[in-house]
Amino acid sequence: MIAELAKQCGFEYQEYLHQLPSVGKSKLHRMSDGRPRYVMEVQFQLNGVFYSILEVDISDGVKSISTLIVKKNNPKDWDENFQEIIKKIVVGSLNWPRKLLMQKYLVSFVNHPSILTHHNEYIKTWQDRILNSLMG
Repeated sequence: MIAELAKQCGFEYQEYLHQLPSVGKSKLHRMSDGRPRYVMEVQFQLNGVFYSILEVDISDGVKSISTLIVKKNNPKDWDENFQEIIKKIVVGSLNWPRKLLMQKYLVSFVNHPSILTHHNEYIKTWQDRILNSLMG
């Protein structure tokens, strides 16, 4: 999905897979089958602006969480705060730490399309939502 979006918008990107940390007694850093839970981060630059798109692995159906788009004025600041952000995802029961994010960054939360009958239609709808958020 990201590759198609990058092709459409003309940007190169890097993908990073971050394992959610264990925090207190929470078990949400693990999938329901015990495997580690991850956050996929895609970093790119578009029109001179740095962005990250983040997606939490919820393939075990434990809950639903939107895609997060972060506009970063200072990418180094993002790198320094990232571990705190992913820790707060676990503390917040797999919710984005909206207050923290909105205090420090320009963010957009993009809801996933409702389940559609055709997989390609789902992908296209999600890409359109991401593109609208980036360009809007």
